Amino acid sequence: PVPELLPYLCNRTSQEQVLRGAVQAWRARGLAKRPLVCVAHGSDEEAVEMFRLRLQEVTLPALLSARADGDAEQLYDPALGRLEDLDIPLPTSYIPTEAPFDFLQYEVGRRVANDMYADPADVAAKLSARDTPTLFHSNLDSSDWEGDGELLVEAYLKFWGSLPDVRAGRVLSFLFFNYSEAGADGPAQLAGLNARALAYFNGLQQRLAGDAGAHTVVLPPLGPVKRRDATAWLQSEEHFRKLCRNHPFSFCDVAGANLEIGRIYSNPLAQIPMKKLAPQLHAIITNHRCAPGPA
Repeated sequence: PVPELLPYLCNRTSQEQVLRGAVQAWRARGLAKRPLVCVAHGSDEEAVEMFRLRLQEVTLPALLSARADGDAEQLYDPALGRLEDLDIPLPTSYIPTEAPFDFLQYEVGRRVANDMYADPADVAAKLSARDTPTLFHSNLDSSDWEGDGELLVEAYLKFWGSLPDVRAGRVLSFLFFNYSEAGADGPAQLAGLNARALAYFNGLQQRLAGDAGAHTVVLPPLGPVKRRDATAWLQSEEHFRKLCRNHPFSFCDVAGANLEIGRIYSNPLAQIPMKKLAPQLHAIITNHRCAPGPA
């Protein structure tokens, strides 16, 4: 069967380029023992959840397993297993804490050390003992900005900054923000909440530059896909490797599939949201690949 994630690999070049630079700087600055914290944000229509899966399955394994110049070892060896992905829910409202670690102590302590009262040193030791990096992910959306959205994000960043040093490359913390779409009958204030959140995230990177608590990067907002991105994806050997026995290094019928993409993009200037485009690309792959052979 066509892998579910495959159509969602047709773009996100700008986000991956920024993330690649951040990982490189994280290592070059000698901060790989500190958490790598990343903020990814986009609208309902840009399939934020599938971008998270892409990071876990494709992007981060490639970035972490590559050896940087001067590095004697990888941050991640795929032969030891997949990146472990842990969902860390954030509070529905901000409650002040005595220490930064208290903010997510219960959730992280329970998942990492099987102890809701685990202290920072114990959590760090458990993470360092793992064979593979741990990808923590948390989610917020526009409704959270109606109250204490900024305070929740600040507490999230301070929590990861309060974690003691761990084995290099072991802690990856991703915050995903979803700009909810109002629709025709949606609340009028939603646009204002989205604008407020976008302004906050746009200014966050510069404000955190040089912070030694964690290495933080804010990715560009996820956006719709252009036609040239879809056609470039279709011609990529990397994405379609081993999809077909007859064509192990490329897609089966690139020319026919490109004609279908041209029909989808009847307006050459069109940009199509990922959530709308991906099912159409899935159908194109299915219709223009070699028929599966006998079992």
